[in-house]
Amino acid sequence: MLTSFRTTVATHGIPASTLTDNGMVYTARFAGGRGGRNGLEHELRRLHIVQKNSRPNHLTTCGKVERFQQTMKKWLHAQPVQPTTITDLQALLDAFVEEYNYRHPHRSLPHRAPPAALYDTMPKTLPGSSPDPDTHDRIRHDRIDNAGSVTLRVHGRLHHIGIGRDA
Repeated sequence: MLTSFRTTVATHGIPASTLTDNGMVYTARFAGGRGGRNGLEHELRRLHIVQKNSRPNHLTTCGKVERFQQTMKKWLHAQPVQPTTITDLQALLDAFVEEYNYRHPHRSLPHRAPPAALYDTMPKTLPGSSPDPDTHDRIRHDRIDNAGSVTLRVHGRLHHIGIGRDA
């Protein structure tokens, strides 16, 4: 994943932010306490790129990507000659990207322009334009129960920590 990200940055420049789902390849935040950041998270911090992840069980956030993948799969399936090697598949994927970005009209864009027409003319937001301190701290919002305890789950086990009660 990190190699692909670096290749993309070399081709298209450094983005101000990323938006991904919560797969372990993108974030270790939901790994159940098994470690800190993964390689991509470290790279994003190093480049001052704001990392955005979709909320768990909120599928609409990544809906555009899902729709793009559906379009790509339909296009690939409709090709008269199907690939038999990885090289053949890559050539077809390159042709799809060229068609999709530079020739295919899109209903959501002015004058049904292809995406590249708009992308190439728009100013780009640069990394570091949004404040995002490089911290590994996670902010928790826990509640103190009526007995004056906080319950935390650490490595799959619940721990009840008494911190006192109002008198």
